[in-house]
Amino acid sequence: MSDYRDSILRHEKEVKRLQDAVHETVKHRDKSSSLREEWIKAANEYRSHHSSIDDWMERIRTSDIANWADARDFIFQYLAIDPVYNNSGYAKEMMVQKIKKCDLSEKEKQVLRSLIIGRIRKVAWRDFRRFCQLIPRIQNQAFVDEIDIYVQSKDKSVSRRAKFAMQYISP
Repeated sequence: MSDYRDSILRHEKEVKRLQDAVHETVKHRDKSSSLREEWIKAANEYRSHHSSIDDWMERIRTSDIANWADARDFIFQYLAIDPVYNNSGYAKEMMVQKIKKCDLSEKEKQVLRSLIIGRIRKVAWRDFRRFCQLIPRIQNQAFVDEIDIYVQSKDKSVSRRAKFAMQYISP
C-alpha cells in the first residue's frame, strides 16, 4: 500500500495558496496595469496548476476501481484526510460514485463512517448527501448509536445534520 497522504496535503495547500493569490490580486486589478498583470499571472498559475493528485482523479474517473487496489488506497486515504479546496467536493462525489459499486472492506467502511460523523459534527457540504447514501452499506450498531446521540444535540445544526443522516439508516 502506497502512502498518498503527503501528496494529498501538499495538493490541498498549493491549490489553496493559488486560489488565495487570485482572490487577493483580483481586488486591486483595476488600480494599475501592473496590478492587473499580477492578477492575470495569479489566474494563469491557478488554471495551469497540475499535480499527481489531478492525474489520480482523472484515472479514477475513467476507470473501474473495483479490483484496482492502488486506486482504492488512494481514494480512502483522500477521504480520510477529507481535504477542502476548490472542486474537492466534486472529486469526493465522483469517488462516492466509484465506490458505490465496490464491496467495501471493514477498514474502508470505517473511513466512511468517520467522515460522515465528522460532517455531522462540524459542517456538511453538498457532498454530504452522497456520503449519506452509503449509510445502508456501512452502518453498524455503534455508528447508528453515535448518530442518534448527535440527533439529541443542543446545537441545532448538528442535530439537523444527524437527523438527515438518520433518514438513510436501514432497519
